[in-house]
Parts: sequence; C-alpha cells; structure tokens
Amino acid sequence: MFLDRIGGTPGGILILISMKYNKEADPFSAAKAEETLKNLEKSPINVRCMAENGFVEPLLNHLIDGSEEVQMETYVAERASTTLIQMINGGNTSIRREALRALVQISAHPPNCKILMAAGIMQTVVEEILPCRINSEPLDSPKEAATILANILESDEEGSSEMKVSETGHTIVSHYFIYSIAQLIKSSIPEEASANLVRILLSLAKLPYGWPL
Repeated sequence: MFLDRIGGTPGGILILISMKYNKEADPFSAAKAEETLKNLEKSPINVRCMAENGFVEPLLNHLIDGSEEVQMETYVAERASTTLIQMINGGNTSIRREALRALVQISAHPPNCKILMAAGIMQTVVEEILPCRINSEPLDSPKEAATILANILESDEEGSSEMKVSETGHTIVSHYFIYSIAQLIKSSIPEEASANLVRILLSLAKLPYGWPL
C-alpha cells in the first residue's frame, strides 16, 4: 500500500512532523506537511510511526473512534500509556477526559493491562474514582476510570491486587478502598459508573485469599 510505504521510509514521518510545527519559519510547507500527515493517518502503520515520533494525536483519535486494528496492538500500550497517564495528571479537564477515553480502549485488550500497570495506571485511576479534587474542582471522570480499573482486574494480571493505589500505601484490597467503592455505589453517581464499580468489587471477591479482615 502506497501510504504504508511512506510511513516505512526512514525519517519520512519525522521530517513531516518537524515541518508541521515550523509554521513561523515556513507557513506554506507547514500547511502542506499537516495535510500530508492527515492523509497518512488512514494507515495504522503510519499512526504508529507518528506516535513513536511524539505526535500522539492521530493515535488518540483512532483509539477514541474505536479503530480495532489500532486498539488491539500491544505497541499502542507500550508507546502511549505513559503519555496518556501524564495527560490525566495534568489537570486540564478536557485533555484528561480524552486521555481516559483512550485508556479505556487500551485496557479492553487484556495483554495491555500489564503494561498499563507498569506505567502507573492503578493509582491514577483510583484517584479519579475516589472523592478528590484537582485545582479545587471536583473530578468528573469516574465512569472511564472505573471501566479501566475493572478491565485491569478482570484481566487477572498477576500483582494487580498488591499495587499501591494511594500515597499512604493502600492497595486495591485495603479496607479504605473497598469501603470507598461501596459508598460510591450507594451514592447518586451515573449508572454506568456504578456498574463498573460493581465489576471491580466482583473481581476483588474472586481473589483466592479473599478480602482482608
């Protein structure tokens, strides 16, 4: 495929990305490079190459739009997870929501869950689920965060129950977390978020050693 051959040319996409962000020096070339990159997005191979060179927006678009071919590749988790988690922690509401939506798609593929855990996803999503604030404003993303955590726990990835989910050392099976989830289910949160919280508790109940006493 012609588009794939362009993406496979060493340095080709990196040059286009550099030109795209050089608007002040050469506006015409920047516009042409942006147009070319937009056409190249039609190929998942090129989307991967763009992400590997620091241009992650096309990858986010493919994930959010549900492009299965892109979602199911482990390279997506390997290349994008850390950046997406940083976007969640950045404090910008709209960027955080888009990053969470992308991570929902990534976590739906079980082999990606180990990569997400290594990147620090557990504490990040727990902080989104439990009552807390960023810049003195309530977070509004429990549905996506609960979906990600439920996907990870249902993947049966070893070690998920032992990972710290708070600065004070709580784990996913601590009284603190389980009680907080139960309280959230009882509160007036969106139905889909509540359903994913139930998925989390059911996953914890299936652990071989049960919940702590």
